[in-house]
Amino acid sequence: MERIAFDVVTPKKGVVFDISKSGILMLVGFVGLGFLLIFGAIFHKFHEIIILDYLAVKLIFFACLISILIGNFTSFGDYDGNDLATTSVLFFDENEITFDYTETFPLSEIAHIKFRIFDYKGVRKARSALQSLGADNYLEFKHEGEKHKFQFIIESERHMQLLTEKLIPILKEKTKVTY
Repeated sequence: MERIAFDVVTPKKGVVFDISKSGILMLVGFVGLGFLLIFGAIFHKFHEIIILDYLAVKLIFFACLISILIGNFTSFGDYDGNDLATTSVLFFDENEITFDYTETFPLSEIAHIKFRIFDYKGVRKARSALQSLGADNYLEFKHEGEKHKFQFIIESERHMQLLTEKLIPILKEKTKVTY
């Protein structure tokens, strides 16, 4: 069997809240509109003031609408997982798992391999306009008492079939595999 490779991803350093992501941009707009509606109702009920009569409130209102529209339009070309960076590569063959050309894990020394496979690159997420980056996939195993966990990208539907129909059955011959 030839070696099969997968890109390993990790969260980008310093990215906790990225306003440029389309989902967050839309959320900011919706939260802003919600606050305007709540404050507008409160001011109208208790003080009989219509807050949309004020220029500053109108500008905030339109900024929220523009935020929602921009987030909606950019979501069509956006990938879910833009906060991830490809950092290394993971190789599989019939005898071992190799991480980033430096660490080798012989299958004979691994008792159990756990795959969690959820998507591949380009799939549309449920209830979302975002395309998947294909990085919602995980590999876990213990080697010499140390737990290893990798998050990796599946590039296409064919790449996923290669993993599930060819690689995993070969790995099952050497060790216990669940997915």
